[in-house]
Amino acid sequence: MPVDPLPLDQLQDFIQVFDIEAPHLTATSIDPEHGIGLRLTSVPRDPKTPILTVPKELLLCSTNVEIASKSDKNLAAALDAVPQFSSAARGRIMVFLALRMLEGARDAWSEYIRFLPTTVPVPTLWPEPARHLLSGTSLYQPTEKKLYHLTQERTAFVEAVMELPWFSQHIHKLTLQDWILNDALLRSRYIRLPEPIGDTMVPVLDFANHSHPSVARYDYDEFGDAVLVLNPDVEVKEGMEITIDYSGGEKSASEMLYTYGFIPKDEGEDRGVETVRLFLECQEDDPLGPAKRRVFNGEQTVTLLSDGSWKSDWIWLTLLNAEDTLYFRVVATTTGERTLEVLFNKHPITSFTAEDFVNPYLRPHPHFPIFQLRAVVLLLQKLEEHIEQMERAENAAMRMFALGLVAEDIVATTGRLRELEGRIMMKARDKLEKQRDELLQDSTVVEYLRQMQGGDPETEESTSNPGAASGVPTAASTTETEVQITETGEPDLS
Repeated sequence: MPVDPLPLDQLQDFIQVFDIEAPHLTATSIDPEHGIGLRLTSVPRDPKTPILTVPKELLLCSTNVEIASKSDKNLAAALDAVPQFSSAARGRIMVFLALRMLEGARDAWSEYIRFLPTTVPVPTLWPEPARHLLSGTSLYQPTEKKLYHLTQERTAFVEAVMELPWFSQHIHKLTLQDWILNDALLRSRYIRLPEPIGDTMVPVLDFANHSHPSVARYDYDEFGDAVLVLNPDVEVKEGMEITIDYSGGEKSASEMLYTYGFIPKDEGEDRGVETVRLFLECQEDDPLGPAKRRVFNGEQTVTLLSDGSWKSDWIWLTLLNAEDTLYFRVVATTTGERTLEVLFNKHPITSFTAEDFVNPYLRPHPHFPIFQLRAVVLLLQKLEEHIEQMERAENAAMRMFALGLVAEDIVATTGRLRELEGRIMMKARDKLEKQRDELLQDSTVVEYLRQMQGGDPETEESTSNPGAASGVPTAASTTETEVQITETGEPDLS
């Protein structure tokens, strides 16, 4: 349900009506590339004085949504209808935005959302053909998974409120596209202030564009109001654009594109923060896969660093099996609940970090070179798949543009992402190939290959299959476990 947009020249009226202090700022169109931004209309006498102050009552944060629900019965009913979703700040804000979109003029935010853009250039709002140009990059899977979860969220919310008074007549107007847009607006425009405020959207301040380093920084004052303050040692002049740093110097190119819809021009290895994070699945025929996913609390990913090295806690669990003395069992807690416990070499494991698992248990294990080789070969296979997918996307990009299926800016953006991530993937591939060759000469690996295969450790098969390369059955080769897997693919805790 699209809202009626308001022209930007009426934003000044909004600022005055709702007591926002912006004596030195104006929101204006910067250029076609950067869209709307903030410009300095005059230079403040004291550079330490905030150039923007937004009253705490206008901050769209979890606390203010809770306060608003005390006097808004529809908002209260909606929050109560989805208690698990609305228990987190994002969920509360999403419900709030949905209702303000549906109800029309009620408060400052019902008015302010009419100034916000009707689209955001993030991948979740791209058409499907454009999203396929992300194939092989670290963003393709997260984008598709995010769209799936947004669809589930919107469906669950609509079903939860559709029988409630008022909602039964209006909730059908809330389309999936509306829900995806609200998520994009929230992701691309919220900032993180210190507690107790936390994640929040701040009117007017959220028009500030990004630069690194930035001209200004945001914070909150002793009254809890959000403020925008000029950075020290920045020479300011009338008419200059006021920018903030979206990334804190830490977000990668893929994170910037996913969250804000662009890749900064200074993004690259020279910044020293470029990483590539890839999802890493258990092998499809691994009977312990569901149990492994159940006990692992971290992200099931591998991170490639700009120097070609990698780190992952999850990968070690994926490649172990019962023959390596990895076992799962169901145990009863003191409260009578049943939970899944994992043991390695008879030791209960509660954390899979390098400090808690790899260093004390895997490294001293006599088969550690074999575990390393499995990890290296698994990653090489993963990288070859991603590089091949990116090459296909590169070849398809211009054809899709010529057919009018994809906009030119998306072709350029996805090309830039492939360039940055491809460079890191190929550097990682080179390092991994060298490490694989070294491990194949390791005496432990050579002896296992001699005993288990009776063949040449450097055959084509041994270097392309983790199990063959190790000489030890991989996780997918074992069916011996104390845990039964249900038809839904989950461990049976009964």
